[in-house]
Amino acid sequence: MPVSCVVFEEHHEAFYFWKEAAVRGVLPARGSSLVHIDEHSDMDLPTLQGPMLKPEAGLAETRAFVLKELNIANFIWPAMLHGLFGEVWWHREHEATIPYDGPVCVFTTDPARRAMVWAKGPLPPELEGKPDAAQARFARVKALSDIRPQGPVALDVCLDYFSCNLTPDRAPVALEVTAGEFESFKSNPYHLLRISPGAPVSPTISPDGRHLLVFGRSEGRGEGRTATDEEAFARLDRFAAWLKSSDMDCRFIGISLSRISGYTPRDLCDRLLERLSGVLTDRFGAEIRRRSALSAAAPS
Repeated sequence: MPVSCVVFEEHHEAFYFWKEAAVRGVLPARGSSLVHIDEHSDMDLPTLQGPMLKPEAGLAETRAFVLKELNIANFIWPAMLHGLFGEVWWHREHEATIPYDGPVCVFTTDPARRAMVWAKGPLPPELEGKPDAAQARFARVKALSDIRPQGPVALDVCLDYFSCNLTPDRAPVALEVTAGEFESFKSNPYHLLRISPGAPVSPTISPDGRHLLVFGRSEGRGEGRTATDEEAFARLDRFAAWLKSSDMDCRFIGISLSRISGYTPRDLCDRLLERLSGVLTDRFGAEIRRRSALSAAAPS
C-alpha cells in the first residue's frame, strides 16, 4: 500500500501533519515511532504564550497552535507530550555525536499548562496517568544502521541532513518602531532585544526617516556547509541503501525543505528533493504531495 508523503517548507509544520495523520488513521493516535533524520534535534522546549494544545483538539486548533506557539526548533516535545510517539530516533551525520538510548519524560508544571519541562529517566510515579505528562524512549544514534524502531513509523527527513549551511542563508528583516523605542534600544545596554538569544539587531534610520530595527545581517549568509555537493548526494545514496535494507513499518513520511529558514542550501534543495522523492517512491511507493500547514497570516 502506498505510503503518504508530505513535503513542506519548514519543519514545525510536521506537528500539524502528524496530528492530521493520526486523525485520519494513517498513524495510531498514540505510541508510534518517530525516525528523525536531521542535522538538528529540534528538541528545544517551546515557551508557550497560551495553554498547551489538548490531545483531542481538532485540526483547526492544531493549525493555530503551530502558527502561534511552535517554531522550527521546538515541535517534537509537544508531539511526545500528546503521546503520539513512544520512541524518537534521531540521527545526523556528525562524528561528535554522543549516542544515547534511554527513557525521557516531558510534562507541564503549572495549572495554566504553559510551562513545559523534560528530563532523562522515567516519568515520576506521581505524574503517571495524569494529563500533560508522558514518557518515551529517546535514541540518539551515530549510524543509520543503529535505528531499530518498533511498531508503526513516522519518517521525518530534513533536507539539511544531507548538506546544511553553517551560517543560515537568511535575508535581514527590518521592523519599524517608534522613535522612543529606537532611542531606548540605542541607549540601553540591557534592552531586551540586546540580551535575548536570536539574530543580531541593528538600529537604522531609513532614507525616508523611518526608525527601523534590523534583525540579522547580510554578510556571511550561507557561508560554509557541512557537506560538499558530492558528499551530500553520497549521504543520500547511503540513506537510500539503509531504507532498502530496513524492515521498518513506515506509515507516514514528512520532508522539510528548510529553505526559508536558510539551513538547506538553496542551490541544492530542489535537486536533493528530486533524488529523495525517487528513493521514497521506489522503496515505499510513496504518494508525494507539496502542502502547507500554515495560512497566509499568523494569529495575533
